[in-house]
Amino acid sequence: MRTVSYSIVCEDAAHYFFVKRLLDICRFNDVAFLMNEECYTRYKCATKKEVVNGYKSIANQAFRQFPIQLLIVLIDYDDKPKETFAAYHKELSGPIFADIKDKVVIAIPVRCIEHWLRYLKWKEDNPDSTKNESMEDENRADSKQAVYGSRKPSKDKTETIVNDLLKAEYMTWLTTRSESFNHFYIEMGAFSSR
Repeated sequence: MRTVSYSIVCEDAAHYFFVKRLLDICRFNDVAFLMNEECYTRYKCATKKEVVNGYKSIANQAFRQFPIQLLIVLIDYDDKPKETFAAYHKELSGPIFADIKDKVVIAIPVRCIEHWLRYLKWKEDNPDSTKNESMEDENRADSKQAVYGSRKPSKDKTETIVNDLLKAEYMTWLTTRSESFNHFYIEMGAFSSR
């Protein structure tokens, strides 16, 4: 088994906990992922604006300053039209320097990370259903309420809920429900096969 050191650039705690848990439970091409917390702390962002304005610079610095092999950038898609998802992804990945482009994976949850979590909560509540529910048009505040039981959950509650909802057996199912999660999952698979 190969080990890959990685870090995350993201806008909130739910992103951070989601990626950490996902990479703990999923073995993409038998790769074990090891989080570099020092790199994460050094470049920690608190808002979407900080991520959008800083991810290119962070990527260029992080690979020189830390022994990481992968940087995952998470940016919520917010209220943009779904039809422009691919164009937005291309816009964000275009400015990454060529020598590190294959080491940066950009994940863009449509509309927010809570929609991915909302799908997982629905799956947990309806394990035998084959119904194809759409969660991505749901209001973000309503999704947060449904996932966390609060519109402004604490960091500890967020971590607990994310860890409880992410189960290895649900990840393939989630790829069939969320185009944006499927895109991220495919990119992680492509990265780990290099």
